[in-house]
Amino acid sequence: WRLSRWRGLATAAEPLLLVLHVAFGFVVLGFLGLAAGAVGWLPPAGAMHPMLVGGIAGMMLAVMTRATRGHTRRALTASPMTVAAYACLFAAALARPAADIFGAPALLDLAGGLWIAAFGLFLIEYGPMLLGARQS
Repeated sequence: WRLSRWRGLATAAEPLLLVLHVAFGFVVLGFLGLAAGAVGWLPPAGAMHPMLVGGIAGMMLAVMTRATRGHTRRALTASPMTVAAYACLFAAALARPAADIFGAPALLDLAGGLWIAAFGLFLIEYGPMLLGARQS
């Protein structure tokens, strides 16, 4: 009921807002993962990744990008690089449990690489904004 009032679909046009709703959705996936772990369908580490990486790290990345743009007086819209960072992070959150489900250890490396890519892209784009002067 509460989520229906958030009007998440109304944010689809702006990824800077949509990412908050997607990250919150990963919290729900995380609870499903924890349930799967509790009955032995997933190991604990893989079960927790949707909530920890998709939910918590997703919210962190969303807030960091929005706050940086706002505090440096830049347009409150996500660039293609920001969208790529979001996509890498959410893909990492799914790749880790997928490694356990499909028995594909290469997905563990992919998950780690995607996580690094997500925050690397953030540093490349937002580092200069945070270290430089605010726009007028």
